[in-house]
Amino acid sequence: MAFQINEIINFLIYYQFIVIPVLGGFTAFIVILTWYQVRQGWRFYFSKRRLIKQLHGKYFEL
Repeated sequence: MAFQINEIINFLIYYQFIVIPVLGGFTAFIVILTWYQVRQGWRFYFSKRRLIKQLHGKYFEL
């Protein structure tokens, strides 16, 4: 197991000019996907608030 960890560390050190930009690209991709999910969640949340406000005004007026 220690041999494998040493090999992985050596690989990362030797190819750091390739590994670091690839990891940065994956990180940016994950951030973009997360941002789209957050926007979708907020859109859903505000649409439900608007619907509740409309229904509350429609069915609970005296």
